Amino acid sequence: MQGNAKIQLAVLEAIGKQCLTIDQIEEVTELNRRQVSDGAAGLITRGHVERIDRGCFQLTESGEHCIDQGMVLNSGPFGSLKIARRADQRETLRLRAWKAMRMDINGTFTVDDIALTAAREGDKNPIDNLQKYFRVLHKAGYLFLSPKRAAGTKPTSPGFKRYRLIRDTGEHAPVVRKKGTEVFDHNLREVFPCE
Repeated sequence: MQGNAKIQLAVLEAIGKQCLTIDQIEEVTELNRRQVSDGAAGLITRGHVERIDRGCFQLTESGEHCIDQGMVLNSGPFGSLKIARRADQRETLRLRAWKAMRMDINGTFTVDDIALTAAREGDKNPIDNLQKYFRVLHKAGYLFLSPKRAAGTKPTSPGFKRYRLIRDTGEHAPVVRKKGTEVFDHNLREVFPCE
């Protein structure tokens, strides 16, 4: 179970510069509905998030300052929060996949190649997860999709899609937002549309 500060940070970063519902925040994080709701409530109490419409949350000026300055929330001994410098991203499947893509020495890779390196026991549907992630990264201009496929494992297989990382912006993995319509890059602190 994650601590309150980590949950609140995940909610804070998911909201970014937009107004999101609990369902939307749940979709772009690895949090369940209860964690999102509790995290948003804690951020409202601390003045970092406000509820605009029914169920739609948006950052306040204080919350935007936390994001812009690369800060995170840390729990104190009595549950109070203080601001500290951003720590590394959580070790998720997508972060591990991003690291593997950055270290790829062959130049091109398939989803299966990266899954072999990045997937861990307990990851839910890693191939499906990474296929969705690769599609969005391709649309946002991070991955080049090669016209030549890798050989398939079955005689009738069209083969596996091959990708190349063409926008390596740094150590933090790009985060998919707004149901796959945009990517937030923590390294550049920018949003890239998926076109």
